[in-house]
Formats: sequence, structure tokens, C-alpha cells
Amino acid sequence: MQQSQSSPMSTPTPPAGPSLEHHETFVIVAETLAGWRNPATPEGAELLAQHYAWAHGQHASGALLFAGPIDVEALAPGAQTPVGQVSGLLVVRADSKAAAEAIAQSDPFHRHGCRHNAVHSWSIRFAQQSIADALAAALNAPEAP
Repeated sequence: MQQSQSSPMSTPTPPAGPSLEHHETFVIVAETLAGWRNPATPEGAELLAQHYAWAHGQHASGALLFAGPIDVEALAPGAQTPVGQVSGLLVVRADSKAAAEAIAQSDPFHRHGCRHNAVHSWSIRFAQQSIADALAAALNAPEAP
């Protein structure tokens, strides 16, 4: 049996499965800024509640696919303020990068100077089959009005 050889310049082909490539998908990387308020304080708790309400609204609209904190131990009460660290990751679908940036900028953490939300386009190439199926279904579902 002859093995196929690929040149160093060849591009690997993603495995077959649901198409995840032709959707406007963006990753929002949230970096903690000096204006961070600890959620253990009343002001921080209020901002966290506003952020969660915002996230629920984005999810209900169909824009927010999934999100969550990164390095949660750095966000624990009593931990050193995580200024300069990435503290959250959000994956959204939007009609354009400008629309994704508007979503990112509407986050209360961003508006109040707690975090800077940087938007990056994302082309999903590989996923476990069950995740690929779920993502394809979510990405192909109509957005809520």
C-alpha cells in the first residue's frame, strides 16, 4: 500500500462533517483593566449582575453562542486584581465584524472600564462531532427577533 506524501506547503483538509466555515463567527477576548471592580464589593456585584443580564439578552437574541470566565481562580474574592490578564471569552455570531464589535462594546464591563473586549473573526475548522453538530445547528438557527 502506497502512502500519500504531502509537500510542506500543502494545506491539510478538515475532516468531513457539518460545515462550520461559512458563518460570521467572532471571538471576543476580554482583558481586565485597571477599572476592575471585585464582585465581592457592592459596586462589583452590581456590575456583574449587569454583565449577566447583558449576556442573557445577547444569548436570547441568538448572538451569543457561549461564554465564560478564563482563569477563574484569578477572579475569586481576595485574589489579586487581574489587571492585564484575559478574564473572559465569548463566541458570538454577527452579520459583520462591526456588528460583533458593537456587541462587545455594549457589555457593561467594557462600558464601565472594567475590561477591554477585543473582537477577532473566527473560522471554526475542527470540532468533536457532537460539538460540531450542535454548533452547526446553532449557527444555522434563525436569530431571535
